[in-house]
Amino acid sequence: MAYATPSDLASFLQVPSVDTASANLFLQGATDAIEAEIGQSLGQQDVVDLLLDGNGSAQLILPGFPVTAVASLEVLTRDLAWQLLAEGADYTWSDSGIVTRVFSAADPQGPIAPAWPNRPQSIRGSYSRGEGTVPSAAKTVCLMVAARMMVNPSGLQSERIGNMDLRYGAKGGTLELSPAELRMVGRLTDIVIA
Repeated sequence: MAYATPSDLASFLQVPSVDTASANLFLQGATDAIEAEIGQSLGQQDVVDLLLDGNGSAQLILPGFPVTAVASLEVLTRDLAWQLLAEGADYTWSDSGIVTRVFSAADPQGPIAPAWPNRPQSIRGSYSRGEGTVPSAAKTVCLMVAARMMVNPSGLQSERIGNMDLRYGAKGGTLELSPAELRMVGRLTDIVIA
């Protein structure tokens, strides 16, 4: 779903209305460009039964930011059966997606400290990630990119009509994010791990 609506785009362009079909197309394209740049959707998502590679350490990072809920985590045991872990007793998690094994969860036949298995696809998780509402920076960038497409879909830089020359300031015709827009959306996924 696009980060803005055609009525948002009309307001941004300071016009009474816009062609809804074109606006929806450009807004979705801008949203897709933002998501491709940051590597995830910013909207709320439920991730179900995602298989993760174990790294043998006490911490694991769930893909996506922020993590808003962890429904279940399971580890693949030595006998290839899935063992459900209990939040608080076996692991803790933070909204930055860091899941830490709790000391009381140590495998008596494994390493001294609790750790995630050190095997590919040995952890299965279901969790929720993303924002309930789209961050304003993402909506603004979406509107900026879609507005360029709406105003100048062919990407004209200049044109001549009779003896009059018109030069366009912003390059249109592309869903490519500008350096300033890249900085704006890049900050949306910055997380600091202390």
